[in-house]
Amino acid sequence: MRNVLRTFQDELARIEAYILVSEQTIQFGSASISPDDPEVRSFHANVRAAGLRVFRTSFDGALLILAASFEQFAIGMVSRFLEMLPDHIPNYHELPEIIRESNERATGAALSGRLPHYLQINRGDMVQNLFNCHQGSTPYVLNSQAIAVFERNLTSRELAAFLRRIDVIHLWEQVSENALMQSWAGAIDAGSAFEKVRVKLNEFIEDRNNLAHRGAVSPSIGSSLIHEYVEYFEVLGPALVTICETRLQPITHP
Repeated sequence: MRNVLRTFQDELARIEAYILVSEQTIQFGSASISPDDPEVRSFHANVRAAGLRVFRTSFDGALLILAASFEQFAIGMVSRFLEMLPDHIPNYHELPEIIRESNERATGAALSGRLPHYLQINRGDMVQNLFNCHQGSTPYVLNSQAIAVFERNLTSRELAAFLRRIDVIHLWEQVSENALMQSWAGAIDAGSAFEKVRVKLNEFIEDRNNLAHRGAVSPSIGSSLIHEYVEYFEVLGPALVTICETRLQPITHP
């Protein structure tokens, strides 16, 4: 799971670097000049305004990239968790019931065609994997690709439901107990951090949706907001991985 986290962190660093360069370019382009010729002055003003519009639109793109990166991180984290399980508990029937249910429900969804069409799923392999699980084969293979899929935006509620498939319960209570998450929230304890860490993700998804579906007159996303979200995910990402890793420990040592 740490490799998945590093990939996400690298993407966050690229987004942050891009935003910084864009801000510097905007500042440079906004520098005032006072040519004697009014036409030159007018031309410069028009070019500067056009450049600012381009860069501010690029901030919108950065937010959409950030949203896609977070989704890929969540999928990769859950998939890796499921891939690691046979090394921690070799008997399928000793897995937590909720994980076995997730595996069987997701397999059924894939066989009935209820999963997104973009997934390249071999239904025959999935049936064989599930059969081997129930036959007690070792090592078993969970149908992680089908389990780690979602069709709704990852709001705080949807993210909690997504991780519940791998038996992570009370997600946001656990996130709020993370010391770095509390520091990000400016909170003194888990209770005071709980609402803020959830609301920030919901605000991010709302901005993402407004941006993706907005009309022509909707305002663009500013660079300061992108910075805020990057800082949030820089703390949330490691917190989620730590929670998943901790969940493996009781399974490793029942």
